[in-house]
Amino acid sequence: HHHPPTPTPDPTGPAWNYSSDEASLLSKKISDEVKNRLRDLNLPRYKFMVQVVMGQKETDKEVTGDKHGGTHLGCRCFWDADTDQYSSVTTGNDNYFCCCTAYSVYQY
Repeated sequence: HHHPPTPTPDPTGPAWNYSSDEASLLSKKISDEVKNRLRDLNLPRYKFMVQVVMGQKETDKEVTGDKHGGTHLGCRCFWDADTDQYSSVTTGNDNYFCCCTAYSVYQY
């Protein structure tokens, strides 16, 4: 079976400051861009799902000494390990984080 290549989302630059309204629009834009790139691979037997999570980082130095804000993302999937896969890219700066995950599932 053919495995699709790892998607490479193109999130916003490192100088961007988080805004809830902009994040809502930007997460949809990034998701659509990744979905379109996957569609352009012309893999008709694959179904794709793209999820983009964006959020504002809050300083938690008093507790942990870093700027993670306690946000953690994870996933578990039931699928065919020979054909199905996912790829995740996380980026951001001191102000925000953006995690884009693309899932590909082969349809038998």
